[in-house]
This record gives sequence, structure tokens and C-alpha cells, in this order.
Amino acid sequence: KVEAKDVDRQKYGDNHSVSTSRCEVDEAFEHLLWNAAHLLRVGARLVCFLPVQREDYTPSTRPANVCLELLHDCEDVLQSKFARRLLVYVKRRDPTDEEW
Repeated sequence: KVEAKDVDRQKYGDNHSVSTSRCEVDEAFEHLLWNAAHLLRVGARLVCFLPVQREDYTPSTRPANVCLELLHDCEDVLQSKFARRLLVYVKRRDPTDEEW
């Protein structure tokens, strides 16, 4: 679902609208990694937190992109069941035409 929020028309003009949408964490990270693969220069890093349920997290469930190499994956325990993972990726190559 995508909604348009009201914005200050004097500040932003009549044609500006802010779009918000709700999506799952997996989908949000897929978009984040896709954008990083397409917008970062080779050698640049992406650092982000991934919220997880500790019992469900495995390396195979971690977000991945063929252009990005995972450098670090550190757990920060928030509660007995929940944590956030600090993920550090480095861009190793540009996407191919097929990956666009």
C-alpha cells in the first residue's frame, strides 16, 4: 500500500508529494542491497542493522547481493528472543546488464 502524505506546499511547491509504503523487512533489504549495488562505487561500503528473531536467524537467511561481499555480521542482543545484526558489505563489482 502506498500513501501520499500532506506536505508543506509553500516549502516544497505544488507538485511535491512524499510517498510512504509498508513492506516486509526482507523486501526492504532486497531493495536496499539492489540500490547499493547500483549506486555505490566499487570499494564503497554499506553498513546497516537487520532486526531478527534470534532463533530464526541463520547465515542462509541473511540478505545478499552478487555485487556485494559481506565483511562483518555482528549480533547485538536486544531481548532474549530479539536482536539486531550489524551487517557490513563492500561493493566488489558493478552489476552486469542482466542484473539491471
